[in-house]
Amino acid sequence: RAPPAYVYNLEVAGEHVFGVGSASLLAHNYEPKHLRVRNVKGVRIYPSKPHGVKSGQWKVILAKLKELRKSGKYEAIYINRTLRKATDGKVDSSLRPDIVAKVKGEKDKYVVIEVQGGGQKVKDLEDKIKGKIKPLMGDLLEWWKVVPLPKGN
Repeated sequence: RAPPAYVYNLEVAGEHVFGVGSASLLAHNYEPKHLRVRNVKGVRIYPSKPHGVKSGQWKVILAKLKELRKSGKYEAIYINRTLRKATDGKVDSSLRPDIVAKVKGEKDKYVVIEVQGGGQKVKDLEDKIKGKIKPLMGDLLEWWKVVPLPKGN
């Protein structure tokens, strides 16, 4: 059995193609069609399914995405994207909340939603937002929420 190895999740701008290893094998960012950035009824959606997410959690994330989109209050919604990317660099952090939405018509106002995953405690997610995300975002954070998984998930 081989020893553990580091694995990196890369996102490459431009051509989305890069050489890997000493042989420079050509690799390509893979983004399934249902996860591509798209504009849905005037809202830009930036989806990215988190690694290891359970189907129950993913269903809740997608339901919240739909709810936010239909509200008409948000101009962009980011799923599992870094705070740096979701805020156009205004928050220099690689933390990846489940959902970050940019409030429509408000200059630099965002909402953050975390969805409870298997084995996660709602209190731990609340502490993550209060202790890490809220201090990083400061006045940019309009509101935040932790969504518990429905019973049986």
